[in-house]
Amino acid sequence: MWDAIKAVITAANNDVEVARFGFTFIDELDKKRASNWEHGSRDVAGASVQQGLLRLIEGCEFQVGGRKGSFDWIPTTINTRGMFFVMAGAFVGLEELMGKIGAQGIGFGNRQDGSRQQQFLYDGLVDFGMIPELINRLSGILVFPAPTVAQLIQIAERAVIPSYCKLLAASGVDIQVTSDAIRLMAECALETGTYARGLKTILARLIEDAVFEEHKGLIQFGTAEVARAIEEADRKSTRLNSS
Repeated sequence: MWDAIKAVITAANNDVEVARFGFTFIDELDKKRASNWEHGSRDVAGASVQQGLLRLIEGCEFQVGGRKGSFDWIPTTINTRGMFFVMAGAFVGLEELMGKIGAQGIGFGNRQDGSRQQQFLYDGLVDFGMIPELINRLSGILVFPAPTVAQLIQIAERAVIPSYCKLLAASGVDIQVTSDAIRLMAECALETGTYARGLKTILARLIEDAVFEEHKGLIQFGTAEVARAIEEADRKSTRLNSS
């Protein structure tokens, strides 16, 4: 939350009054859930974060900077009333959860009315771990379909790869990924359901060795390098899940 509000103030040239009417995007909302429906556990920290988000949406005096050990910002207070918030997340498992709810007779099949479908989605999000107070304050919820391979290729070419090129340019490194390799990345990201996040994970693994070994100049990656990066990312994910 702190970083999101800070980004808005920075974009407004540190003018707090202008930032008050800014656009704030908060990603990975699903990772802040208050419970884990698969295991029936509670997450007090997740509920606390959601309560903090609720305060921001309702409008409050929010202090940015002045945290212990942080010297980059002096304490700055902003009133969030009037600020526009957009929240997003993958919500992996939500479709399965709503399918189970639907199997009990309260699914989309029995709710033809649009408002009832929306309420069904709200109920599913609450069961997923979102607190009702936060969900009920949202003016609308949109569900986007899974991207296609072609769309993921566009995301890789227009956003993910250029962002890494810009980051590495300061170290004198330029990267190029062949078209076949980009397609392989996109197909893997679609198959695993990780989408743009998966593209970033694969590319980060690709450039890890180059950065570690302090390569300079142009570095080109093909399908062989991408396939190896995917295998290594899978092994790392398996180790994390088993620990």
